[in-house]
Amino acid sequence: MNSKIKKIMHILLIGLIAFQVFTPYAMTTEVNASINTQDEAFNWSGVTLTIDNEETLHIPGSDKTLTNPAALYNAITINRAKKIEKIQFDGELSVAGNLSLMFMNFSNLKEIKNLNKLDTTDATSMLRMFEGDNSLVRLDLSAFKTEKVTNMSYMFDGDKSLMELNLQSFNTGNVTNMSGMLARINVKMLDISSFDTKKVTDMTGMFNEDRGLQELTLGKKFNFFDGDKARLPEIVENDDYSGKWESVGTGTTFNPNGKQIWTSKEFMNEYNGTADSGTYVWQPQVMIGNVTAKYVDENDNEIAKSETKSGNVGDDYTTEQKDIPGYTFKEVKGNASGTFTGEDQIVTYVYKKNKVYSGNVTAKYVDENDNEIAKSETKSGDVGDTYVTEQKEIPGYTFNEVKGNVSGTFTEEDQVITYVYKKNNDSSVNPGGNNQNHDEEDPVIRGEQNQSNKKKDNLANKTNVKKLPATGMETNIVSLLSVVGVMVLISAEYINVKLKND
Repeated sequence: MNSKIKKIMHILLIGLIAFQVFTPYAMTTEVNASINTQDEAFNWSGVTLTIDNEETLHIPGSDKTLTNPAALYNAITINRAKKIEKIQFDGELSVAGNLSLMFMNFSNLKEIKNLNKLDTTDATSMLRMFEGDNSLVRLDLSAFKTEKVTNMSYMFDGDKSLMELNLQSFNTGNVTNMSGMLARINVKMLDISSFDTKKVTDMTGMFNEDRGLQELTLGKKFNFFDGDKARLPEIVENDDYSGKWESVGTGTTFNPNGKQIWTSKEFMNEYNGTADSGTYVWQPQVMIGNVTAKYVDENDNEIAKSETKSGNVGDDYTTEQKDIPGYTFKEVKGNASGTFTGEDQIVTYVYKKNKVYSGNVTAKYVDENDNEIAKSETKSGDVGDTYVTEQKEIPGYTFNEVKGNVSGTFTEEDQVITYVYKKNNDSSVNPGGNNQNHDEEDPVIRGEQNQSNKKKDNLANKTNVKKLPATGMETNIVSLLSVVGVMVLISAEYINVKLKND
């Protein structure tokens, strides 16, 4: 046997040994893989549950109604339940009676699929039905039938990740216990307008620790039982919210305008379903927004006074385009109309300067007969610029009226402003007598007075010829005769006395 044959025999021998060594291991691995891909099976009140390798719990359909079924976590053990990420109904299934704890303690559960295949028409209790499902984010129970249910206490308690919960189809007309039903969940908006609480006798802690609940819709048949024991958390006042609930009214959830404004405690004590039903939200702080309209030329120079408007955030605003003399509107930058926001807004109206033309304004000063009594004054300026004319003090005249605009703006057409004066009356008598000296100094007036006096003297001589002329010489003669008369009387008396003595 040559060397080549020996080598071939050697290789074949090694291959045979390797086959014998590794074949049992490969077979074992294949068997194990087959075992690992096989679904786990569990019995749940006569229905076989399976768990696949993706940690999905499958619940099959059944023609049989499950009455008072046990909690699912008891069927698959609580430790196995904690690993389940999804529950899926694969067929129609009816349940009746007590459904307490049914989905409880699936702490890693993120989704329940095809819940609409679960018929709950004959269910009477949903106590703690979804309690402790800490990872469940959304739950749509719009297909649930709850007409016969009497107990919903702690139904969702502790589902701290639950942000969406649809209960709009719930009929709670026979429910007596809602204690802790919605406690410690994380929903921001909750619509329970279908709830009827006429038979409820226990609502203790129904909203306990629901500090994220900012929007709550209640119906006409809902009333808080036993005052504030439902424990709707108080709202913390801050820069955004007032610390109170406000009904939306005809407004929006962002800008409510309802009449009901309550603290949480007042809400639970004052709410009356018949009169107060509707949606309630956290009342926003009244925030003021400002909008400034600027009027500028193409170089951003202000050509008219800016105008600022203020209003509540969310309210509407409008700004106005102005007619500015000497300028033509070109464009607007910003929103000419809109709503006030928390930040100040600027709307800029841009204008193009018109071609400059010169205008004239003449101020005339005339009497009532339109005779010029003072020199006219003419002012010139660019069209659109302002002008002012002045009223003058003119000796011998009193201002009467003005015709035209005393002030205004220059235009392309010349403008005339006429100041009209009334001539003073020079023959008026000064009550203080100051005119006397003035008259004596005027030779014309003095001559007229002398002539008047002569006429008066001639008239006096004609009416009484016995009356001596009222001259200076005549007055002296009368005085002399009076003295002589007195002396004659004294002499006569002396002579008379002398004769008697003799």
